Parts: sequence; structure tokens; C-alpha cells
Amino acid sequence: MNFLKKIKHIGIITSAVVLTFTSCKKEFFDINDNPNSPKTVKLSEVLPTAQLAIGHAIGSDLKVAGGLWSQYWAQNFAASQYKSYDQYNISADAQRQAWNLLYADALTDLNYVIKLGTAEAKPNYVAIATILKAYNFQVLTDAYGNVPFSEAGKGDEGIFSPKYDDQKDVYNGIIAMLKDGISQIDLTSAVHPEADDFIYHGDMHLWLKFANTTLLKIYLRISQVDPAKAQAGLAELKATGAEFIDEGETAKIDYYTAGGNTNPLYASYVALSTTRNIVANSTGIKAFTKLS
Repeated sequence: MNFLKKIKHIGIITSAVVLTFTSCKKEFFDINDNPNSPKTVKLSEVLPTAQLAIGHAIGSDLKVAGGLWSQYWAQNFAASQYKSYDQYNISADAQRQAWNLLYADALTDLNYVIKLGTAEAKPNYVAIATILKAYNFQVLTDAYGNVPFSEAGKGDEGIFSPKYDDQKDVYNGIIAMLKDGISQIDLTSAVHPEADDFIYHGDMHLWLKFANTTLLKIYLRISQVDPAKAQAGLAELKATGAEFIDEGETAKIDYYTAGGNTNPLYASYVALSTTRNIVANSTGIKAFTKLS
């Protein structure tokens, strides 16, 4: 301000014009920055979107397939959306949404959390993302068999058509990934997610138990095809005193009744108030009736 007082009026006017022009120029170029596509995003904003993508794929698309094929549900006779499921003649398009949610959405976001969490020295974010990434691949290979794994999610490296890996290699990779995630957990650190973790709200002890439980599930699944590896894995869990999720500790997302926060299955098949595509299957009803 002292400098401005010393210059003449014409100088003040000229400066004002220059400042105004500079400000307008900057503001003009700012319109090219899309606020909906930021270049950097906080960990607390990306982690929950990855969790929601996984929850949507499992809780809607894959849940419908599982419910129909296990004969809990059946295609409503007044609708035809899932007739191909009932006929065991499913098309590639039928499962495209689940595939995209798990790869394009969840995997991309989890890789981002791992990269940024490592750069910001926040190992608990890295641990959660790594454990969820392993679980994400477990869901994919269980649903589709051979899937992209070793080259998946590497578009930034120019890999846009990742190779499909053998399921055995995917399972081995998942085991290694879970162990890596477990090694990242810091139970003593005060730096961890809170409300931005929709599943365990930053409780790293529960994430440790979830990772151990996922390892246990994988060892049991490979026990018939690779008994030696399964036995060694189970022995390792026992030797380390691994804890597993207990009653009331299920990994889940709590949905609400507010718009945009409802359960994806409810939003798709009930809230739309249209013809219900799926109904209870008589086979399932009879089975439950016998148990009652």
C-alpha cells in the first residue's frame, strides 16, 4: 500500500486496468477446469466409492444371478428380464454391469487409494484398499473363472487389453495380496479412515479379521485341487493365532431410505414401482417350509 500511495493517479488507473485484465484472463481460463473431473481427489472421497461399487456388483447383479441359479428366486412370469438366467443361456451383456463395476470402478479407485496412501504415508488406507482389491479379484474369479489379474488396472502403463490369467494364478496372487494388506495394518496408528470407511468405519482390527477370514475361505476352496498349499496356509493361520470375523462383524454396507443411499437391489426392483422381475421360487419355499 505504501508503494501505491507514491505513484500518480494515472499509474493507479493503469495498474487497475492491468490487474483487472489479468484477473479476467485467469478467470477465463478457469472455465476449462471441470469441477466434476478433478485431477486430485482425497483418499476419504475415493475409498467409499470403491466400496460402493463392490457392494453394488455383489448386492445387485451377482446376487440376482446367484439367487436365480440357487432357486431362491425365479423370473416373474409377467416379466422377461432374467429369462436367460432361468434358461442357463446367459449372454455376455447380462453381466457387463457387474464386470464394469468391479474392474472400471472399484479396481481403478482401489489402485488410486494404494498409490496416494503410499505417497502420503497412510498405511491403514493402503491396507484396506489392498485387502479389498484382493477380495474384488476373488469375487471376479469365482464368478468368471479366468480373468485379467496380473495386467489388470494398468491403463496408465499403456495396457488397455490385459491378458486373462489362469484361475490358479489368480488365487495365488490373491493370497499374496491379502498377506501384503495384512502387513500394512498398523493397529496402533491414529491415522485411519473413519466415516469414509463404509464397511468397518476404520476399525483396523476388524479389517485384519476380515483379511484372515478371506484367506481361510480361499484355502478351503483350493483344498481339493491344491491340498498341500491349502494345508500349509491353514497351518500358517493357526500358528500366527489368526482371528476371524465373528457374529455381528460381517463386512457389509448399511444402506438407508434416502434417495441415492438405498440398497441397490431395492432401488432396482422395488423402489421403481414397476413389475417385479424376480419372485420367490417354489423350490426354495418348499425347502424352507420343510425346515420349519
